[in-house]
Amino acid sequence: MSLAIRHVSLAELLSRPAPFQMARYQRHYEWTRHEMDELLDDLGDAFAEHIADPARGAYHFLGNVILYTNAKGEIEVVDGQQRLTSLTLLLAIARDALAAQPVAKTLIVLLCIDGDPARPRLHLHRGDDEFLRDHIFPAGAASILDGLGGQDTPSTEHLRGNAVAARSWLGQRPTDEQDAFIQFVLDRGRFVEILVGDEDNAFRIFETVNSRGRPITSEDVLRYALVEYATNDAERREELLGRWDEMEAELGTKGMKRFIASWRGRVTKGIRPRQPLHRILLDSFSTPAEARAFLDGELSGDLTTFQEISTANIALPEGPDKKRIDTILHSLALVDFDEWLPVVTELIGRGRGAPGVLVADLARVERLVWYFYLNRDDKGIYQERRARFATLLKSISATGTLANLPRRTLIDAEGAAKMRDIVQERIDPKWIPLRSLLVRLEMALLGDGVVVAREDVTIEHVLPLRPKTKAWLSLYNNNIKTVTDNAQRIGNLCLVSEDLNTRLGNLTYANKRRLMLDAGVPQRSPLAADIAKDTEWTREVIARRTKWLVQVYCDTFDVHAHRR
Repeated sequence: MSLAIRHVSLAELLSRPAPFQMARYQRHYEWTRHEMDELLDDLGDAFAEHIADPARGAYHFLGNVILYTNAKGEIEVVDGQQRLTSLTLLLAIARDALAAQPVAKTLIVLLCIDGDPARPRLHLHRGDDEFLRDHIFPAGAASILDGLGGQDTPSTEHLRGNAVAARSWLGQRPTDEQDAFIQFVLDRGRFVEILVGDEDNAFRIFETVNSRGRPITSEDVLRYALVEYATNDAERREELLGRWDEMEAELGTKGMKRFIASWRGRVTKGIRPRQPLHRILLDSFSTPAEARAFLDGELSGDLTTFQEISTANIALPEGPDKKRIDTILHSLALVDFDEWLPVVTELIGRGRGAPGVLVADLARVERLVWYFYLNRDDKGIYQERRARFATLLKSISATGTLANLPRRTLIDAEGAAKMRDIVQERIDPKWIPLRSLLVRLEMALLGDGVVVAREDVTIEHVLPLRPKTKAWLSLYNNNIKTVTDNAQRIGNLCLVSEDLNTRLGNLTYANKRRLMLDAGVPQRSPLAADIAKDTEWTREVIARRTKWLVQVYCDTFDVHAHRR
């Protein structure tokens, strides 16, 4: 591998005769005000050390910058975009603030090749690049940053906000100190410059390097690698990259990760080969034409299915089957792992024409998902979970449905018993799945098609875990163990808003009941319906409700003792 490594100042780095171009696989500008303030404060601290003792030769290390020269003669930035861009904002602000100082002439040349504003030194991705060209590189542009208002994209708003932050930070220092500080940044802001001989080696380094900000992700690599594999035509590449960017903007970072995880799971049938993500997915295409056809067409269908799953709104005619499917998808979204996604994606892709069969298949998946979620703390459950969903994907690939699988293949009698037992005894109030489980039971009681947002509710222990009033204690023979045993039964629980939960606190049942009735909770929430009819919250009430909710739970997940 051809490498040239040297220690350079910021001024030396920006004195190259060719412009800097962000590599295609680089993301947009992401540094927030926090990272910008941190950079400015670090530079300020190093400058203060330099002023206090110039003989020490203080400098500030700005990290690595990895570059290679592309076929157009441009210097592609493989790593270092966030720092180079942030420093460019600072230098542009200083150019305008110090227009009368000698350093301004140096800044003009470093920001634009030969000082020509039409030839900016740094080029970012679309949108970001236009912002730099219009509002940063022209002399005096910094004076109108405040009047621009909020920007259309997060990255351009970061650019505007960080330029304003740099102007404020620099403006708080005397003019003569500003001049010396900028000269210090140019001369003693140091990078390790790694110049790579060709794109293949640059890409290899790119896959393993982390920047000062968020590490470059496997999704970033995939985006570039897939488009590069699909076509050699520069215009088509730009078109496909733009389409990918639109998809990323639509799904968001988390959604994009989940979408690619689903795609990878279906390609590998749930197995995780020890290969980079982009290589796994590229190997699923026999030719570049297949990859190009996927980007042009099939990807849209996959994305549509994923969005339907994410919003729990499958494009089917209105009716009982659609309501049932949407409810199950909301249920699946309550758990905190995603191995089920490729299974469900594959089922929906194949099963739209037979909604009744799809309902039955999704119900089987839901039961399995919740089995693993409720038993999440069991040793070895993670490996078992991955293996089981991989098995399901293989089965769906072969037959298109789970209908022919024996029930025990999904959950055997022992597994069903584990699911039942987990809610029949005391429940730890810190048990992570508890709120999601109560939301699922609430939805089951409300009926298919009615959704409860997990983030809108909290768990209310009607009998407090630590009651402080005689009224509560007397109902339980002043026995703290009896109180704890009953307070931690599922029959003692319901769901209320966070605000109401705070007001209920450790109040007596009479006061809790009054507040909940005033708020209309029993009328809206089946889990709390007993509050309207029970004037006391005794052990008998909790026992009756526990039996009832266990039955609802067993009905919801179809884990009755008499079935195999």
